[in-house]
Amino acid sequence: MFAALLGALQPAPARASGEPWAIEYTERLGAQSAYCFGKSCRAAEQQYAAKLLRVCINRDPKTAGFFTQGDWVVSVGPDGPATCRERLHADPAKKILYLQANFLGGTRLDTRAPATIRCEPNPSGQVEYNPCESTFFTPNPSNPRFMFLNGDAIHRVVRDAKVVDSIERYLREEDMRRAEQQRAQYLADFQNAKGSLIALRAFEQKYRGDDPDQLIEQLADVKRELQLQEYRERYAQVNSTSSMLAFIEDYRDNDPDGKVPGVRRRLDAELQRQRDLEAAETKRKEAEELQSQLAEIERDIIWCKRRTQAARQVIAREEEIGRISGFVNKRLMREAGEQIVACEENNPKRFAEYQRRGGRKSYAQLQ
Repeated sequence: MFAALLGALQPAPARASGEPWAIEYTERLGAQSAYCFGKSCRAAEQQYAAKLLRVCINRDPKTAGFFTQGDWVVSVGPDGPATCRERLHADPAKKILYLQANFLGGTRLDTRAPATIRCEPNPSGQVEYNPCESTFFTPNPSNPRFMFLNGDAIHRVVRDAKVVDSIERYLREEDMRRAEQQRAQYLADFQNAKGSLIALRAFEQKYRGDDPDQLIEQLADVKRELQLQEYRERYAQVNSTSSMLAFIEDYRDNDPDGKVPGVRRRLDAELQRQRDLEAAETKRKEAEELQSQLAEIERDIIWCKRRTQAARQVIAREEEIGRISGFVNKRLMREAGEQIVACEENNPKRFAEYQRRGGRKSYAQLQ
């Protein structure tokens, strides 16, 4: 019924339903290689190990007697006893039973030599499983600190305890429990679906391809009522262009109370109001910009007038100095003259621009 004891260097491929189970041993559950240091490698090992079923094998003290140790009791799954007389881990998909212990040499086991574990003489503390107390191992006659793996003993216990039958029974019961849980969840989701359109739509999405009781059809009247309620609630909350657009888009082909035309008119009025506000704001900014430009022109003209007046005063003073002393500062006279000429050429142009832009002050008022 069972394959020979093998070294667990790699998980075996999935076995056909009629093939026997294999028994393999490993120092580290999930180990696929002796060399595994990276996070991704460790994560793959841990993920595989987490899927294995714990198989805890103990003796039943109620059936124990003077000549017998008691019947084997097998517990499969995570909810078994805290301690195990013998312990294996099962991969039902691959039909492999793993014996995991502190084998010397890690996962690189030499199948040509007996698999060996080291045992301390006085172990401290209670552990879930102690290989050194397991019947799967026999003492090394030359050194009691070491024990050899006994493949015949493992096969005998697996056979006598009917481990495979227990695993298969657990899997059937687990399938039944899972089906019952799914059924209960299905009915609970159905009840929740009656309370809101969001829950109803979630129910439709979840069970559209798997609706054994045709409950989606039974929700048709509830759905229509909830849709009408949502329609009216959304209409009462329409207060922005985005909500108006969404309402029109969602109900233009399904408008039970005929609200869409009115919302469209409100939307048109609101969009026009926003356009009017935007136009008024643009006009206001343009007016501010124009006033700023006119003020700048006024400042330029006034500055030029004042510079011209100051330049004429410089020229008059130099002429008076020249009349008395016979000498004038020609550089100052030249600079003052250039200033006067430049302003007399520029001011008429700036004033014409000022008037063209709507300036209302006369040239004489710009002082």
